[in-house]
Amino acid sequence: RCAAVAMHREEDGEPLHRFLREIQLQQFYLKIRNELHVTEIRHFDFVKNTDLDSVGMGRPAQRRLWDALKRRRGPVKGPAMPISWMYKVFSSRSEDQLDHKPPRASQPPRPSQSPQPACSPPMEQEYFFNRLINEHELEILDRLGDGSFGVVKRGKWTSPTGEAVGTSMRVAQ
Repeated sequence: RCAAVAMHREEDGEPLHRFLREIQLQQFYLKIRNELHVTEIRHFDFVKNTDLDSVGMGRPAQRRLWDALKRRRGPVKGPAMPISWMYKVFSSRSEDQLDHKPPRASQPPRPSQSPQPACSPPMEQEYFFNRLINEHELEILDRLGDGSFGVVKRGKWTSPTGEAVGTSMRVAQ
C-alpha cells in the first residue's frame, strides 16, 4: 500500500510533495497533508509555527520552509511597500527620485555641484559597489548576529584607493 501511494504521488507530480522534496522536507509531507490538511502550497498562508511544531518540524526546518515560500512568491510589489533606509543609503539614485517627487525648485543646482558625491567620480563609485571584494582587503571585527545561512559580522573594507569603509558581511557556516 505504501509503495502504491508513493507511486501515485510521484505520477501525479503533486506540487506540494515536489516543493517539500526540493527543500529536503519530504519526510513531513504525510503529516502536513493529513494533520494540517495542507494540499497546496498556497495553503501555507494559513499555517503557523505552532502548527508545524505539532507535526514534529523543528525550528531550523520551519525557517527553511518559510524562506523557500518567500523565494517562491517573489518580491512584494506595489506602492504600499516602503523603501528601506538601506536602499536609500546604498542606492545611486538621489533622495528626490526615491520619494518620487520632482526636484525642488527653491534650490537650483550650482554649476560647481555634480549629481554624484564629490568624493568619487561616477566610474569609481560604480567600481566600489559592483565588484567582488578580495579577502585580503577585509578586516573581520565583531559578531552582529545569526542569519539563515551563516553568521553576520561587522567588518572594515580597505578599498584599493586606501579608503576604509565600514561594512557587514555574511560568513557562511
